[in-house]
Amino acid sequence: MINMSIRTRFRLLIALGIFLGIAGTAFVNYRAAVCLALFCLALVCLRPLARPTVPRTEYDALALQNARLEALAAERADELEKAQADVTVLTQAKIAAENNVRSKTAFLANMSHEIRTPLNAILGLSEVELRNELPTETRINLKKIYSSGTTLLGIINDILDMSKIESGKFELFPTCYDFANLISDTIHMNVVRIASKPIDFETAVDPNTPAKLFGDEIRIKQILTNLLSNAFKYTLEGTVTLTIFCRRREDKVRLTFTVSDTGIGIKKEDIETIFAEYNQLDREANRKIEGTGLGLSICKNLVEL
Repeated sequence: MINMSIRTRFRLLIALGIFLGIAGTAFVNYRAAVCLALFCLALVCLRPLARPTVPRTEYDALALQNARLEALAAERADELEKAQADVTVLTQAKIAAENNVRSKTAFLANMSHEIRTPLNAILGLSEVELRNELPTETRINLKKIYSSGTTLLGIINDILDMSKIESGKFELFPTCYDFANLISDTIHMNVVRIASKPIDFETAVDPNTPAKLFGDEIRIKQILTNLLSNAFKYTLEGTVTLTIFCRRREDKVRLTFTVSDTGIGIKKEDIETIFAEYNQLDREANRKIEGTGLGLSICKNLVEL
């Protein structure tokens, strides 16, 4: 059913009355009747006689829904503006962090060079003097100097390596190397840590391991040195064992190095944190053992490169 306002109904009645009047007088004056009929029809057609109207309750519901949509749009606009501001802040923080890393890397590189130059001279002179006939006390002191210098040089190298890894500038340089020489050099470098401790060192190398391999010899040696160094440092007596297993696949090999010892061991709750940077487990009990806590973290990063 079409709803009409009072004004519309009134106009309809007027038009209908005029039309009936015209129809009644049509027989009296034909031309005048035709003109009035056309005029009445024009009035009716220019303004619709009945227009559909929206009920008030439905109009209020549409207005409420429109207001809610406008509020939701404004809320989303605020969220978008806030997100854009957060992105800008994060971008600026990322740039600042990258600049800080670059500055730290450059500083450590310069400092390590300045420190290693005189330190290498100390180590070289100590090694030369140890080859001569010396009084017992002098030889003992020179060995301590050489050992301390070697430890300090290792710490400097670890810090520099970690800085390079953090900045993403650490690179591997693979070359062809002799595997037997690598293992021999690594073992001789670390067995000196046994000193006078009652420790037996055992090795088990897979006979299928090729004599010549292609890889970064220096970094492989660094990983093995860190693992063996920890084993000797934290073992007071017993056995340290190095096991090497080789699995060949066409022209490639996969080497698995395992270092086990009868040392103090690791608590179960500390296993997940042993590869964290600058982390040394049970510092109170191991305060006499030198180290920066970077060795295993560097090993993990090197293996994942």
